[in-house]
Amino acid sequence: MLFTLFVHLAGIVFVIAGIFVTVVKKEQKKGSGKLAS
Repeated sequence: MLFTLFVHLAGIVFVIAGIFVTVVKKEQKKGSGKLAS
């Protein structure tokens, strides 16, 4: 039961991370000059 819960949480975190990375990449394309490190 606990393992199943962990798998669900890992899946949710993975989805959120994927969305976050996509948004960050889009923002970098918009303002490539602003976010130049």
